[in-house]
Amino acid sequence: MTTVTNPYDALYTNLKNRFTVINNGEECSVADYMLMKAGKAKAASSLPAEIKRGSLETSMSAFVSFMSEKLTVKNPPIKDRTLRRFPVKSAFSAMLSAVAVCALVISCGIFASSKTEDNVITNTQSITVETEEEAEITPTAIPEK
Repeated sequence: MTTVTNPYDALYTNLKNRFTVINNGEECSVADYMLMKAGKAKAASSLPAEIKRGSLETSMSAFVSFMSEKLTVKNPPIKDRTLRRFPVKSAFSAMLSAVAVCALVISCGIFASSKTEDNVITNTQSITVETEEEAEITPTAIPEK
């Protein structure tokens, strides 16, 4: 056997060796071998099958019995445990968590508003607005037609 230097040729040779089957001294691929086996199995099992036909009443009764068997409750459901006492610890911890979150939000709001007030106070300048003197508007006579 010669040494193959091209990696693609090496891959091809490896795959060919791996997926080649020798059947009765004949070399064939795995797919060909499986097709030959399937053809032999099909030829052996090609006997005519007996078809059993029932009436509509028989099939409907079988369907109804199957569905009623599947839909019936075989075991009653397990009863849920009822709440016997109020979970005081859980309620107290939830209340403290809510108070902590509210305190955080309020403190952040106060801190942010104090920062913006400082900026507004330092950045404000007096704005002077000059108004023009109002001119007297005298009605003009509209010519009559």
